[in-house]
Amino acid sequence: MIAETKTGFFRKNEVDMRYEHTVKGRFLERPNRFIAYVEVNGQRVICHVKNTGRCRELLTSGCTVVLEFHPHAREMGRKTEFDLIAVYKGNLLINMDSQAPNRAALEWMENLSQRSQTTTRSGCSSPLIHLGASGCPVRSGGR
Repeated sequence: MIAETKTGFFRKNEVDMRYEHTVKGRFLERPNRFIAYVEVNGQRVICHVKNTGRCRELLTSGCTVVLEFHPHAREMGRKTEFDLIAVYKGNLLINMDSQAPNRAALEWMENLSQRSQTTTRSGCSSPLIHLGASGCPVRSGGR
């Protein structure tokens, strides 16, 4: 889940998951899996959709969406200046960035790796982190 602050949107309890230069807009249409048209400050803009799933139940005409603006998009070789990162479904804010779970899991594993002791399992040369009751070993070094 993401939260809104005066300075932008961020994933709760995860400092590295900040989205900068966020703006709200009104969703207009999504002609294909990769782009959407959104109205921002009275202008129709094209944006990259960070989730290639259909999301028809979320992206309905007129709904409020959150975009991340990339001020140096052209210099970076991007075709669009905006990414669609979240959508409001009623009062609920839903993250649409399909890479967010991967980044959150990587951050979690890196934090766990720094706090946990590593050992070597017999017959296996790769260090493992013991996750306690979960019983799911994760290789150290974020792998």
